[in-house]
Amino acid sequence: MCKRTEKCFYTILIITLIILAVLVPIMVIQIGRSISSKHTYLSPYNETEDSESEDAANEKYYTPSELSKFLKQFANQRSFLFTTNEIGRSKKGHPIDEVVLKQLGSKEPIVLTVSGLLASDWLSIFTTIELMNKFFADVRQTNHLLKKYCFHFLPLLDPDGYEFSQSLPIYSNWNKSFEQFKDNEPSGDDILNGFGSDTADNKVIKTFKNYFSKNKNNIKAVFFLFSPQEVNFTSGFFTVSHEPGNDTADESRLDSLGVNIDKERDSFFKYLDLDEIPPNRIDAYVLKEKPKIAVVNFMTNFRPTSPELLEPKSKKLANEIHFIMVKAVKAMQ
Repeated sequence: MCKRTEKCFYTILIITLIILAVLVPIMVIQIGRSISSKHTYLSPYNETEDSESEDAANEKYYTPSELSKFLKQFANQRSFLFTTNEIGRSKKGHPIDEVVLKQLGSKEPIVLTVSGLLASDWLSIFTTIELMNKFFADVRQTNHLLKKYCFHFLPLLDPDGYEFSQSLPIYSNWNKSFEQFKDNEPSGDDILNGFGSDTADNKVIKTFKNYFSKNKNNIKAVFFLFSPQEVNFTSGFFTVSHEPGNDTADESRLDSLGVNIDKERDSFFKYLDLDEIPPNRIDAYVLKEKPKIAVVNFMTNFRPTSPELLEPKSKKLANEIHFIMVKAVKAMQ
């Protein structure tokens, strides 16, 4: 009797463990799916206290389509300075939106800001929106700058990768675009470092190339926001990209500016003098297409952060970037 009872106990235990082994992964996936729609992006703007209004900023994370709608609302509510354009669409059909800050009818040179290059760089997108808001809030200085420049923003260059990195928590550090699953593993191109021949057919990369080619004669400077991939994240830094053996006057001024900023101000973004840049990175492509353009990279940990820290962190980063951008623009000829 004792042996029979012991045998039954172990049989029940084995069956229970088998059931748990099957059910637990399913429950984890379902929980991940239930929270994935909240996984990306908290709006900082509260245009109205009416929570049922379309213009009210919902305190939730944005999907690519919700982000696109928000950018249009942002521009419409500030239409005397801001407009939006769709420069193309991703492979999955998500719009790639451009937000333009300029005086009506202005044809001044363009200062371009690009973020959302790495799928998991959610904070870079939010920081760019805060940067747009900073330019709008600093009316006096912005009006002065708009006499010489137009400011163009591409907050989210890779919506497919961004969307995929939202799909489940296990993909929140995914850095590439998303094409498909191969052998049960996700696949996609590296948008940041994908401006070589191997990714020539990627729709996002082609869209950026077409956009830059169309506007390059009028683009004076480009500012990129992305996470460094081989450096620790204890701080942030900014670099001036140089085409080898072809330093321009503006690049020299920006290098000097970087050194002076470090001396004058305890900025979060420290100036870092780098001699070489990866040959297929987006800034290398820009310099190859237009050698005399000024290119500055802002690099820090732009990867997912907790919702309660997202707004204060993005505002802090935007304030720092705005300070350096304004200094840089004023230093250029």
